[in-house]
Amino acid sequence: MDIFIMIGYRWRTKLMASFPFECQTCNRNTIQVYGKNIKKFTLFMIPTVTLEVEPFVYCSECNTIMRVPYKQAEELDSRALQAAPPFRICPKCSTRNEMETIMCQACDEQIQPTVFPQKGGARFMAILLTSVFVFLFLSFCVAVYFGLR
Repeated sequence: MDIFIMIGYRWRTKLMASFPFECQTCNRNTIQVYGKNIKKFTLFMIPTVTLEVEPFVYCSECNTIMRVPYKQAEELDSRALQAAPPFRICPKCSTRNEMETIMCQACDEQIQPTVFPQKGGARFMAILLTSVFVFLFLSFCVAVYFGLR
């Protein structure tokens, strides 16, 4: 009897918050985006176990991604709980605006919200559809196996 098992890993980026922070590369106090790269073990394309977590800070001015030591990541985690993550960026002039603004204050262009991804229904649906696919695939394999006997 042959069994087909699909295993692997997947990297996901979880953006936590944005707040003013001094960049170590460009030495400016700019808006920094704090997030985590999460490596998860997958079984039949379903993330099951977290293997590795890499915290990082992204500078919005010099576009540098800096790894964060775990001691500093704990401090940033507590700051991220108090920070308001959403902000709006103008597509025309790249000016950062407050969340309440609809028109850019620099060029009067209409702007769309830039919102960090949150856990929710999309993840649930992906897991549900993958589970249904795996169940149907295994049912097909069992039917073919017993049908050939």
